Amino acid sequence: DITYSEPYVENNGINGLNEFNLSRSNYKDDIVKSFGEITHVMEDNTDLMVFQEDKVSRVLVGKNMITASNGENTLTTTENVLGQQIPFTGTYGTSHPESIAQDANSKYYVDVKRGAVVRLGGDGNEEISDRGMHAWFRDFLPPLMNSPIFGEFDPYYNEYVVALPDGLITKRF
Repeated sequence: DITYSEPYVENNGINGLNEFNLSRSNYKDDIVKSFGEITHVMEDNTDLMVFQEDKVSRVLVGKNMITASNGENTLTTTENVLGQQIPFTGTYGTSHPESIAQDANSKYYVDVKRGAVVRLGGDGNEEISDRGMHAWFRDFLPPLMNSPIFGEFDPYYNEYVVALPDGLITKRF
């Protein structure tokens, strides 16, 4: 579940960031549980990006998506702070939030369960480790399920860098 506090209003000097009044329904309890535990939440423009163990989704903030019978989508405003959860295509997620990195509109992360390094961009999920290293990551990553795997984007070389435990190896994408 996701819960949120009262707002911080700078010009009034009101700090509600430590107030969680559940009678105001300030939570979202319909996050899809079959996607696993929530491992990371981050801001993405005006929405939230929710990383779960088996899926990455967008949670709309202050709006909902209505799908017409012809398949067209329309955004509408809502009184609910947190709207619909819209999963990205693909069966990728992460149990290693320390591997998540961002560059412009792309997010990068490691999916240890599937042995993949993934880029999430405007065109959806892309397994970037599939470029000649799929078998290596598929075999090497799953045994590291309980080990930290760090990721960071290097703007100088324009690469996503993955550091595996004990300094064994660092891969660049």
